Amino acid sequence: MEAAPGASLPDIQAAAAATAEQESLELLEWPALCQQVSCFMQTTLGAEVALRCRLPIGLSQDESEQLLQETEEAQQASLTLRGVYDIRRALAAARAGLVLHPRVLGAVGLTLQAAQQAEAALLLSGRGYPALLRLASGLLGGVPALEAALSSCIQADDGRILDTASERLAAVRAARRDNMADLRRRLDEWARLLHSKGVSERPQVVVRRDRLCIPVRAGRQGELPKGSLTLATSNSGSTLYMEPEPVVALNNRETALAGQEQEEEERVLAALSQLVASHADRVEGLLVSLTSLDIATARARHARWLGATRPAFISREQARATGLVRIPRAWHPLLLQPCLPPLPMPPTVDLPSGALPAYGSSSGGGAGSEGGSGSAGLGSQAGDQVGGVSAGLGLVPELLNEAAQAASAVVPRPGRGGSRSAAQDSTASSSSSSGSAAGPPTPVPTELLVPPGVQVVAVTGPNTGGKTASLKALGLVSLMAKAGCFIPQAPPGAEGPGQAQGAPKLVWFDKVLADLGDGQSLQQSLSTFSGHVRRIRNILAATTPRSLVLLDEVGSGTDPTEGAALAAALLDRLHASAALTYATTHHAELKELASTTPGFVNASVEFDVATLKPTYRLQWGVAGESNALAVAEGLGFSATVVAQARQVAARLRTAQNAPQRSELLQRSLEVQLEEARQQAQAAAAARRAAEAKLTEASEQLQRLQQEAQGLGEVEKKARARSGQASSELGRVLAATRAGSLPLEEAEEALKAAEQEAAAAHQAAMALVGMRVASKAGLEYSPLDSGSMGGSSSGGGAAAAGKKWAPRQGELVRVLRMGGAPGTIVSVSQGQGSGRKVSVQVGTLTMEMRLSDVAPLAGGVGGADGGPRKGVTKRSSSSNGLGGSLVGNGSGSSNGVGGGRRGTDLQEAAKAKEKLRAGAAAVADSEGGFPSGNGGRGSSAAGVAVAVQTSRNTVDVRGRLADDAASEVERALSVAAPGSVLFVVHGVGTGRVRAAVRDVLKRSRLVARVEEQAESLGGCTLAYTKA
Repeated sequence: MEAAPGASLPDIQAAAAATAEQESLELLEWPALCQQVSCFMQTTLGAEVALRCRLPIGLSQDESEQLLQETEEAQQASLTLRGVYDIRRALAAARAGLVLHPRVLGAVGLTLQAAQQAEAALLLSGRGYPALLRLASGLLGGVPALEAALSSCIQADDGRILDTASERLAAVRAARRDNMADLRRRLDEWARLLHSKGVSERPQVVVRRDRLCIPVRAGRQGELPKGSLTLATSNSGSTLYMEPEPVVALNNRETALAGQEQEEEERVLAALSQLVASHADRVEGLLVSLTSLDIATARARHARWLGATRPAFISREQARATGLVRIPRAWHPLLLQPCLPPLPMPPTVDLPSGALPAYGSSSGGGAGSEGGSGSAGLGSQAGDQVGGVSAGLGLVPELLNEAAQAASAVVPRPGRGGSRSAAQDSTASSSSSSGSAAGPPTPVPTELLVPPGVQVVAVTGPNTGGKTASLKALGLVSLMAKAGCFIPQAPPGAEGPGQAQGAPKLVWFDKVLADLGDGQSLQQSLSTFSGHVRRIRNILAATTPRSLVLLDEVGSGTDPTEGAALAAALLDRLHASAALTYATTHHAELKELASTTPGFVNASVEFDVATLKPTYRLQWGVAGESNALAVAEGLGFSATVVAQARQVAARLRTAQNAPQRSELLQRSLEVQLEEARQQAQAAAAARRAAEAKLTEASEQLQRLQQEAQGLGEVEKKARARSGQASSELGRVLAATRAGSLPLEEAEEALKAAEQEAAAAHQAAMALVGMRVASKAGLEYSPLDSGSMGGSSSGGGAAAAGKKWAPRQGELVRVLRMGGAPGTIVSVSQGQGSGRKVSVQVGTLTMEMRLSDVAPLAGGVGGADGGPRKGVTKRSSSSNGLGGSLVGNGSGSSNGVGGGRRGTDLQEAAKAKEKLRAGAAAVADSEGGFPSGNGGRGSSAAGVAVAVQTSRNTVDVRGRLADDAASEVERALSVAAPGSVLFVVHGVGTGRVRAAVRDVLKRSRLVARVEEQAESLGGCTLAYTKA
């Protein structure tokens, strides 16, 4: 509540005080407690009061005592308030001259009957309930004239207007019944007669245009007496609905009598509505009393559900001896709720979507008829019909809800409607008396025991220890006592809800003012500290000598020294101006103030250092430690940081003045700076080691390049001579057939061609060996050219000695693949080096002669071809760098070696890139590396080094497919020729990956595209054209 501009100082202070009280109710969660109480209301009137947080709170001690007495008497009386409807809008409509719907009048009658029953229950119980009778003063005597008129005229449950409403109505209805009986009898006779003559299909009487008639075949209507009326025709035209002339007079009389009945019903409803209007003030007083009784009964049921005890207010003189507050083992009612039986539903009205409230009709229309039109004022808001019977039911929300549920075939839910049902009453009673089943643990009760002579309590202790919970418990139970609610207490030594020993006692506080939370508000431009200051300013304006002030973390949110000084001054001020101040804090200065100042006392929440957990027990007269470091350690904070913090805290505690503390802090910072310098030096040393490894990797890369160039030269020479060999072979075969070339010379020519083809085969196999060694992560030492020839070169099994017998799973070196490591999968039967063995090299399994392999010192390998004992596994990232090398040379199925050899050349070229990943930093490019043709690279020869950096990486993860494609096109447009572009698109649904690869394949700037093996489908490499 803000004061108006230009308001006087008293007005400003009054507005600040009202704001402080309202904010305190919200901070102490008073609305949540009101919601608990609303669940025990029996009427929608009472539930509305509770749900709007308007439960009465005593403005004086006498009023609060009266509320407590009402709650206690309601526990004994156990009133039942069934049939009470919210008829306030109906009374207003009647005052406005509107004619009420008969169901609405029935609701008025039922409410009067419920009031009479409640009055009788209080007066005839034989026990004195003075407080409840005071609430029921509006019920005494009731409204007998109105109740008698309504009960004699309206059937309340269905809204029928009774014949006893008026003599004329009874006479008209009797005449109508006789006329209808005669009309029905005559028409039945005519129907049988016409059917016997074949004029109608069946002897049937129907209603058309609100008149009884007979269906007749078209073309046969002439067989009816002259003067018969045709009322309607069927859609097909084959049937006419006719009224024989002898019954026309009877139908006319039925219409006239129906009009007379409607007129008389409208007259009766108008008279009853006027009667309601004349007694509206009396009925409103009756509603007030029923609502007050419902609220008192709900507080009693709420107390029974909590197992709560009636508090007692003590005088100031008694407080000097006992203390201002003595509530042993108090439970916070909201924390206790999960341990109790489930709350019943409050009797609120749940209107269906689209159901508009209808207020009734004017005196000129038929209120009981369908489609009554509304007049000005309340009647102008009349809504559409619901189910054809609810026009005007919106004046009583419960009736409109029932009609809408009936129209939609929805069974009313428990707790809905005008009042709680008997089944709900029994359920609520049983759930209140029964304990809770196994569920959440019972909260720890709080000892709210303020010592005598104390006006200020400083509560200290660890975070998460229960300081704020104890503060909220004190504030909420003080409000509950003022509002007539009982306070839950834990019995000594008991874990569950029950009756505690001794009633809670406390002084009556005129105001309960609280500052909780950080008070921060971006909309009001309030920081945490300024939010606290604003609230405390309002609290100081509202505080009186009988007020309870609750301050959470007083003096926080700013410099600790200044915050402690402000908190000390504030507590000193409140010590003189408030009845009791309860403040939580971490400031050591306030602990000292509380221990040395009269009227102050320390309290603390207990903390178990052994388990690093709070016990939530409040201890009086003891200043607690914050235990912030223990709490942090218990929550998994860094042990190193906590240990260092303990050392700093210990040194700070030994310091006696501010300069010493500053010096200790400076020294601590110097130590941290020195540690940072040492860490920097260690990082520099690690960098130098990484550079040394990089140099080593660069040298290894150069060696591998030289080896690759040598093998490439062999391949080029073999390819150059493959054409010559082919021509030579053709010439030799032709000459041999013609007989011009001797057979011995032809064989020599064939041997020479075979040796030339073997050179290309050996080069391809060596490159495949390099690839396999790279994938297996093994140290690769290529054999010399003489050793690659297998047994013909003196290698293989012959070189290993005659005693070597190959075994399945043994690790060997494949001589024809440059010594690539492999694993023997199977061995054929036989003896000598001519035996066949199946060797797995990487993912390939090949059959070869035993002389083509040699044992590798180390032992037996597994079936997967992985590293075995005695074989050194090379780390693919030992130099700390990542990347991949891709060979651009391509083999051909028509070249020397042909078929599989050409494919092996391509795979070998790709294998070299992984062995030379360490050259990434040396190349220092976006994906290019100097090759044998001058550093530009080529699509036909040379090697391009693909090293991923931030500059050649495009990350399109999380983008839409179109956006990702556009981003890749932009990256390609600025990429350097002959470079590599890493496109990281992820896997996901595959849409982004498909869009990216489609762009790369269609781009004229891209030479080729391949998937990065390590990315598992999440990254694609694009090689731009040189």
